[in-house]
Amino acid sequence: MTRSDRVRLCAALAYAASLLASQRMAHAADDRTTCSNASDAGQKARDEGHLVKARQEFLVCARDVCPGTIKKDCSDWLTQAEASLPSIVLGAKDTHGQDLATAKVTIDGQPSDEKLEGKAMFVDPGPHTFRFEIPSEKPIDQQIVVREGEKNRAVSVSWEKPADIGSQQPGGATPPPPEPVSKPSHVPAYVVGGIGVVALGVGTAFAIIGTG
Repeated sequence: MTRSDRVRLCAALAYAASLLASQRMAHAADDRTTCSNASDAGQKARDEGHLVKARQEFLVCARDVCPGTIKKDCSDWLTQAEASLPSIVLGAKDTHGQDLATAKVTIDGQPSDEKLEGKAMFVDPGPHTFRFEIPSEKPIDQQIVVREGEKNRAVSVSWEKPADIGSQQPGGATPPPPEPVSKPSHVPAYVVGGIGVVALGVGTAFAIIGTG
């Protein structure tokens, strides 16, 4: 290799090293900006009661690539947010009372991609409306108020039909209601007999008076 070749090689290596350093500095600057923005957004969401969004932002600014002060603050805020975040467990049963994992669920009008597999999911505290849907059945709405810090609250519905097979006649006809059974009189027989004797005596007295 000639001297000029060595000079060109050294120049190329220096340029590559300079370019790599510039890229690293740019990435570091981007990371600092991302971390700072996530920290601000997380605090704002937390103060407005949107704890799910706050947790997502704090996860970003608590990474190792973030500056030390921002990382520490976000780590503390993340711990607090997860302690306050309520969670629910969605569930549904079909017309035979069997667990369903494929029911479609919307939360406050927004479709949810959560599968009904018994796993907990975070939600913001406050009132929520859940709609469960399966083919060929009427949707079921469930309205609840989720409290801050409440964990693993069950939110479930069922399309199970009442057990009425044994109460039907062949052909699906409903049997007529049973005829009412007359209750025996509880008035003693001697009371009834006494009333008859008194009535007979009164009739005889009126007959004598009439004859006189």
